[in-house]
Amino acid sequence: MYKLCFIDTETTGLDPQKNGLIQIAGKLILLGANNENILDDVFSFNYKVKPFSGDIIEDQALSVNKTTKEEIATFTEPNVIYHQFSDELCKYVDKYNKADKFFFVGYNARFDYDFMRAFFEKNDDRYFGSFFFFPPLDVMNIAIWNLIRERKTLPNFKLETVANYLGITMDGGFHDAMKDIQITIEIFLKYLKVTEVKA
Repeated sequence: MYKLCFIDTETTGLDPQKNGLIQIAGKLILLGANNENILDDVFSFNYKVKPFSGDIIEDQALSVNKTTKEEIATFTEPNVIYHQFSDELCKYVDKYNKADKFFFVGYNARFDYDFMRAFFEKNDDRYFGSFFFFPPLDVMNIAIWNLIRERKTLPNFKLETVANYLGITMDGGFHDAMKDIQITIEIFLKYLKVTEVKA
C-alpha cells in the first residue's frame, strides 16, 4: 500500500522563507499495492491559516488568491494548524520509521512542498521529512509526459490550462487550494486509471 498526501497551498508570495501560508488543503489517500489501483480517501483537510507575524504579505498574491488582509486576520493561528495537521499525519504514519511515509503529491509540487517544509520549520519542527518522502510526486510532470505531443498547442502548462484541455471543470474557478487539489487529483486519476475510489 502506498500513502499519498495530496496538498495544495495558497500563499502570501513566492518565497517560502519570507512569505507565508494562508490556506492548506488536500487529501490523505491510500493506494492499493500490487496494481490494485484502488484509492481509499481517508481524510480531507482545508485549513485557513494566519501567516506568522514576520511573514511578508504581498498585494499581488492576495489579488491572485482573492483574499484580503482583513480576511486573513480572522484565520487560525499557524501553530494551531500545525498541531492539527501533524497530529492527523501521525494517525497514518510512524514518523520514527524511515520506510513509513507519505508521498507528497501536488501540481507543480515542489512549490507546495517547500512552503510546507518552511511552515514546519517556522513551527520549530525540523522533521518534516519524517512524514514525507523526497522528492515530491508532481502531477504536472505526469501530465506533460502524457501530453507531450499536445504541449506545443497549449499557451502554458498551468493547472487551469491543462484541466480545461482535458475537459475537467470546477465550479468557482481556480486559486482556491481545495478546488485546485480536487482538479489535481482528477488529473492524477485520469493517468493512473484507478479502478475504484472509496469515499
